[in-house]
Amino acid sequence: MSSVYDLARKRLDGADEPLSDERIAELVRAAESRLTVQPPEVAYPLEALGPLHDVANAIVQGQQVRPAMAGQAVLAAAALAAQHTADVETLDGRRPLALFLLTIADSGDGKTGAERTALTPVSEHQRQAHKAYMLELEQYEATPPKEREQPPRPPYRIARDSTAEGIRRSFQEGAPSQGAYTSEAAAVLCGYGMSADHRMKTAGTYNALWDDGEVSVIRSIAGRVQLYDRRLSVHWLIQPAGAKETMHDPALTNLGFWPRFLVAWPEPPAPRRYRPWHANRDASVGAYWARAHELLERDVGDDCGELPVITLSDEARDLAGAYFERMEQAARAASGGLTEVKPFALRATEQACRIAGVLAAFDDTAVVHADLMRCGLRLAAYSVETWRGIFGDREQATAHAHALKLYRWLLKQPGASAKVADLLHVGPKPRSRSLRDSALATLATAGLADREGDAVRAST
Repeated sequence: MSSVYDLARKRLDGADEPLSDERIAELVRAAESRLTVQPPEVAYPLEALGPLHDVANAIVQGQQVRPAMAGQAVLAAAALAAQHTADVETLDGRRPLALFLLTIADSGDGKTGAERTALTPVSEHQRQAHKAYMLELEQYEATPPKEREQPPRPPYRIARDSTAEGIRRSFQEGAPSQGAYTSEAAAVLCGYGMSADHRMKTAGTYNALWDDGEVSVIRSIAGRVQLYDRRLSVHWLIQPAGAKETMHDPALTNLGFWPRFLVAWPEPPAPRRYRPWHANRDASVGAYWARAHELLERDVGDDCGELPVITLSDEARDLAGAYFERMEQAARAASGGLTEVKPFALRATEQACRIAGVLAAFDDTAVVHADLMRCGLRLAAYSVETWRGIFGDREQATAHAHALKLYRWLLKQPGASAKVADLLHVGPKPRSRSLRDSALATLATAGLADREGDAVRAST
């Protein structure tokens, strides 16, 4: 019986030439897109945005984007505008209003447009603050050194450097309330701060800021930097391929990094029609911008340690308590349905309280009433369901990964083919009959390989 080694010495049909490296790379890229996990089919509850519903709906209609895209952009911007004005009561004590959000979407799906409209008040506020800061800095530098007091503090609310060191430096030098927002988050997740050597340090920095606003760094030369009561909200928008490696890093999930993020993966928008829309002429957008400006104009002190607390009404607390118990059962019981996303489910109640607190701040109320809590619970539940769609079927993800590895290996064989039996001896590792059969079935279903008697040939 001939083996793969025999096939390497002669072509299967006497005519096939080996594929070039460029052609193999092209075919693998196409195969990877077929085997990539698709957006979960979870409907975004736009109406659950409460006081932010009208502006989000205006962005949906005007910019022709999916509800999840508009909702994430508006909620993230609202958190940044409100987080320095109050904290919120949760079932486990007071917590920041800060939110971390991750939106997965392809280029051209409206990420930049939705984010730009949502962050317009922040951009305008920052531009004006920059002018005042430059005047103060000019006056400071014109003052004789012996007469100078403390230099003016940079007023910027958007932190562009998302590494642990960059975040620390931004808070040490600047405002105690900031946001990390980018529509090109691949540069963050695939960059220096999220490299294998620095991923845990960066995640730890973000985790501490989300929990209670602490920044703690020890450097051999600069010494210890210890900051308390900072506020950081995050919205990263990224294409699916760019998010793949870090999203599926089990260490980041187990450390609690990704479970602190509210995720959305909207389906691609329908083909758009030419329909001019001017955000500055839309009444709903104007009302949202005005309220955001009001919040942004409130004084930002040296830290956010003495903020008032938005409390929960008795009914809201009861709703949160009942949801907490459901999540505990669903995440911890073997038949609960959320065991695959346990860390996400167990943080869902706090996420709901934070969301409800942001909505309350925007609604100019000091109490989270039942309706706002229901909004927070629905948005938190949407995120958990989306995470389950991303992570839930680990067996399928494993099968797809091995199938892609097998497909790449087959393409490198003469004739892009090999004996099925020989895959257990010289095929890609790990080698087992069940993995081989599962991978072959996956490739056949995706139209990437065909059985030809006792051999399998990759589609080229």
